[in-house]
Amino acid sequence: MTDEIKIGSNIRKIRKEEVLTQEKLAELSGLSINFIYRIERSNDQNISVKNLIMIAKALESKHQCKEFNNDCQSFRSGCSRSIRS
Repeated sequence: MTDEIKIGSNIRKIRKEEVLTQEKLAELSGLSINFIYRIERSNDQNISVKNLIMIAKALESKHQCKEFNNDCQSFRSGCSRSIRS
């Protein structure tokens, strides 16, 4: 029995959780849309560590932006409540 890591499936799952299109992930990572598509859909999981890091950083930056925006929303609503009081 072999334990096989499905890199492409994992990238696709995380990308969808982050509500990113393949085009946006390609833009954020600096890789081509065709490359992102091929990695997500293909059984050929031949991806360099460099490209994997670029994708991970793009997904991480999207996640951090989302958290930052949520924090900003909380901050803004807290400020507006303070101003109204």
